[in-house]
Amino acid sequence: MTQLTGSYLPTKIEKNGSAFGLLERVSVADNGEVIATFSNGKSRPIYALKLAVFPNANGLNPVRGDAFEMSLDAGAVRLLDPGTGASGTTSGGALESSNVDIGTELTNLIETQRAYSSNASVVRTADQMMEEAANLKR
Repeated sequence: MTQLTGSYLPTKIEKNGSAFGLLERVSVADNGEVIATFSNGKSRPIYALKLAVFPNANGLNPVRGDAFEMSLDAGAVRLLDPGTGASGTTSGGALESSNVDIGTELTNLIETQRAYSSNASVVRTADQMMEEAANLKR
């Protein structure tokens, strides 16, 4: 056995690694990197987000909520880094605000309820007229 540098001292132990850490949180940076932060104070990127760009975005198929799925009409997808080419950007730590106006939705609800009530009254009146017509025939 050959020792190339320094003398061997079993009482002098040096470590150059980092302490064990548990995952505490995950965040997204403005450049699209997903960053994991651990309980030992270390942070490191664990993923890089890509943004999908389609030649015909109007050709995507809508699914539940505000989501869309690929279709042949949309064309071939290109995955790009945020902020490059025709792709958009990401905003790390940002919270998307509501895309529904509550005032408009409540107004639409009241209009629909009133239209239903009016239609129910029309059906009720037509039913009474048919009943009277049937009674006149007897």
